[in-house]
Amino acid sequence: MDIIIGKLKLFEVPQGFVQFRKQIHDAKLGVLYNVSKRYPDADFSFYEVYGKWSLLDETNKLLSSFFDDFDIVEGQSPINSSPIDNHPKIIVDGNPVDLEYGELRLITADTFDELEQPRPNTVTALNFPITEDAYLKLKETHMLITDIEEVIPESLLGKELLGNIDKEDMLSQVLLSRLLRGKSICG
Repeated sequence: MDIIIGKLKLFEVPQGFVQFRKQIHDAKLGVLYNVSKRYPDADFSFYEVYGKWSLLDETNKLLSSFFDDFDIVEGQSPINSSPIDNHPKIIVDGNPVDLEYGELRLITADTFDELEQPRPNTVTALNFPITEDAYLKLKETHMLITDIEEVIPESLLGKELLGNIDKEDMLSQVLLSRLLRGKSICG
């Protein structure tokens, strides 16, 4: 039985998601584990297995811990077995087969409107700062990457101005807090 596994890109973490590198790595290892248990006596061919930060020896050693017989093939993969933003598939004796392994979604959001409802196996990178209170609330239901801004007034004027801003308007709170502290609001 010949099996093709492609585009795993081990040891590669998409930019902006370094904080969740363990979850990303574990998701890719889950595919290897799933395939190795499902097809223990097959011959495996890997396409695009080396990620940007892969060391050849370490990657080969990792693959050897799952498979006795495998080849690493140069060129583009005919299939995408990566669980990152993809439902993983492999090719078994020339036929595509869905793996019974879930994907890990990595999304970015530029506004709160783009923040999706909580879903399992989804990491969201917010491209804007939020308040510590909002982070603690969102952290209960989301896996988040974001800058956290402490919005505590340092003066009575700051307290009055911040008190007049809607609690849901975090961007205005963060910008006003930075402005009152004399920090840059553009970077």
